[in-house]
Parts: sequence; C-alpha cells; structure tokens
Amino acid sequence: MTKGLPHIEIAGEIYQDHFARGGSLEDITVSTVADYILLQLNSDRYTVDTLVSQLMDSTFKKFGIA
Repeated sequence: MTKGLPHIEIAGEIYQDHFARGGSLEDITVSTVADYILLQLNSDRYTVDTLVSQLMDSTFKKFGIA
C-alpha cells in the first residue's frame, strides 16, 4: 500500500476489489465494505486498532472536529 490518506487508500482498494469481481457503483453495499474489511482482518493486513483509528480520523475530519 502506498503512503497517503489511509481512508482514501482503503476506499480505493474496496472499489478496486468490488469492480474486479464484476461489481458496479449501483450494487456496492455496506455488506461489500464489511466483507472486504473482514477479509483484510483475517489476512492480518490490518488490525482492528488501525481500522478504527483511520475511521475515527476520517469521520472527525469530515465533520470538522479534527
């Protein structure tokens, strides 16, 4: 994974995986995202701490809290 904004990298990876499996923008769901994250957690690529931290950081930035 390249260096950059972690939440954007993860989102890009989710879309890339979804499209590679034949998905489209119309059929991506929360379940698609959850399945990808679980797959990554099971592969030890990400830790729960890392994902929660990235999620909180991006949420705070979105709402101007950070």
